[in-house]
Amino acid sequence: MLLSFFIASAIFISTLVLIEMFIIFISAVLVWTAVLAFFMLRDWRLLLKILRWSISIWLVIFGIVVSEVLREGLIVNGSAPLHWDVRLAWTVWFIIVACSFVDWRFLVPAVALPLWFVSHPEVQTLLNYGLVRLKWIGIVHSPLAQSCLARAEDGHSLDGLYYQLGIVDDESKFGEIAAIAT
Repeated sequence: MLLSFFIASAIFISTLVLIEMFIIFISAVLVWTAVLAFFMLRDWRLLLKILRWSISIWLVIFGIVVSEVLREGLIVNGSAPLHWDVRLAWTVWFIIVACSFVDWRFLVPAVALPLWFVSHPEVQTLLNYGLVRLKWIGIVHSPLAQSCLARAEDGHSLDGLYYQLGIVDDESKFGEIAAIAT
């Protein structure tokens, strides 16, 4: 009986110690973040420098991932010879991103070029094909949300979505579903 009491109290104390260590660690991280944020807000040049570095690092990671997805999309779409042109364009863009680490004036074209490039519908289609081939489509796209958005943009009801999801086998039953839903 006494042994089980000591074991239970040891487990309880070790749990409390772990909780206290976790609270101390989290509070230290929060205090450090608050002090760093206050210091950066006081020194706006440091804030801009950290912002430039974080955007540049994000662009490098974005470029690595998107170039692979785009390459796979070109292969799936049968435009594999274009993949070297895309690689060349991506290399030039990476040089601009690398220059943005040195001088902030390169950051504007480094951000604007991928936004302009990805805004083209053909590129979006290639990216979707690449995401499907890499089996990453579930991470990026929700088919339900995409269908709803596409139907809403076209001014249609969700009848096609019901058909795509297999809720309705026959397109003629859309009126019945609408009557049941209302």
